[in-house]
Amino acid sequence: MNIEVTMSFLNKFFTRDAVRNSNFILAFLWFFSASLLICIFAGGPFLAFLIKGGIFLVILAAAILSALVVSGADKAGGIFTIMTGQRGRSIRTLREQLSGELTLGREEKKRGEYKEALLRMDAYLEQDPDFSEALLLKAQVLWEGLGLAEEARQVLLKIINTASKDDPAHAWARQIYQEIRRSQII
Repeated sequence: MNIEVTMSFLNKFFTRDAVRNSNFILAFLWFFSASLLICIFAGGPFLAFLIKGGIFLVILAAAILSALVVSGADKAGGIFTIMTGQRGRSIRTLREQLSGELTLGREEKKRGEYKEALLRMDAYLEQDPDFSEALLLKAQVLWEGLGLAEEARQVLLKIINTASKDDPAHAWARQIYQEIRRSQII
């Protein structure tokens, strides 16, 4: 396996879902600190084990258990959901799972990385094609960042025609659409 494939996998794993990443860190800290406390208070051979380099095994075990807890939280519920802070609900919606992608797209837009933000929004919209917030961000990137007025107008029309009038993205889409029309008349 080459380094590019590995980095691509890691990038997708860690940016796909901010909630899952937070839950992994929470579970890791829980398992790691519990393991350390057990070894320290048990003393004797357990403490000697830590001193002789066993800390790396404790870290590895905590990481493995944390990954199992986080992946099991969606399926099993129970103790997994209590440990990861997802009380009362073990399954997240697609939009909750992809929330990290939307946040990263916004950050890329702020930094002027318009092509990256556009690629990210296109990937997001492949999985959730009617999400008005993602469509609005795509339109903003197309218009403000890349100067592609016609493409931005098409995306905005989709929001205007499909989003509820109560959806804040609907009002923003109408406003930006009018702004684009005015700029093309002048």
